[in-house]
Amino acid sequence: MLSHLYQTSVLEAHHAVINHFAPKLMSFSCMAMMCRLLLAALHYNENGFRDQAITEDGRAQYTVVYPKSKRGLHTTRKVMALTFSYVAELIDMVSALVNGRILDELPILKIPPPLCSAYERPNKEDAIEQHKSRFNEP
Repeated sequence: MLSHLYQTSVLEAHHAVINHFAPKLMSFSCMAMMCRLLLAALHYNENGFRDQAITEDGRAQYTVVYPKSKRGLHTTRKVMALTFSYVAELIDMVSALVNGRILDELPILKIPPPLCSAYERPNKEDAIEQHKSRFNEP
């Protein structure tokens, strides 16, 4: 039996939340990516280890699913209760920011320059000549 301390399911769940808030198929600026990662962290911290949802009469909620691996048979899963109380706190903070009440408390983030700015762009004609000479084209 393996110890729960060495299982990767919690880390995989956190990465799934990050992929939900910052899909890999989309490109984001540095600041947008930072905001999305922070939002994913807030969501995961609030909902990562949540309790099972209960019905109005106090019974635990379950759902019936039909996975392909069971070939038509069913299995049950617990329904977990999601909470979004961090959203109200974020809205309050944004409202305070817009009204200018918390500008002094915000940290200033240094945004790194784009990676392509570290390289010098060659002259187009020189690049074409170099390409032609490499492949012996006239």
